[in-house]
Amino acid sequence: MMKSIYCLYSFLFVLSSCITSEKTLVGADSDIHGCKGSAGYTWSILLKECIRPFENSIAFNNTEQTQNAYIILSENRNQAEVFVPIETSEAESILYRGDKSLFTNKAGNIAITVEKDFFILNCKGQKFSTPRTMDLDSLFLQ
Repeated sequence: MMKSIYCLYSFLFVLSSCITSEKTLVGADSDIHGCKGSAGYTWSILLKECIRPFENSIAFNNTEQTQNAYIILSENRNQAEVFVPIETSEAESILYRGDKSLFTNKAGNIAITVEKDFFILNCKGQKFSTPRTMDLDSLFLQ
């Protein structure tokens, strides 16, 4: 009896070691544009390429300093693209030079303004800011 139980456990052990689980490879998560989200890449509508928004962009922080939003500007600085931790459509994420605000989207629910020593990104009621610098002034206030 003991020998048959031992054989049964041995058989189950060998059988379980042969079962493999399917694993997802890192970097195998390309989106429709070929951007790998697991590596931090997302599609930029303005640049028409995969980018990492946290590189080579203008970072804005929310008031609690817990979330970042990122802005990239078109080459001629007449458009901006926002990357925010709030759900937005592709159409909403493109901002245009405005009269009352520096940049605003067509829906009017995302805008960049200037207030004293800060640039403010208002995204659907949530505010992000970044301190004014001479470099940012030259980019935003042309």
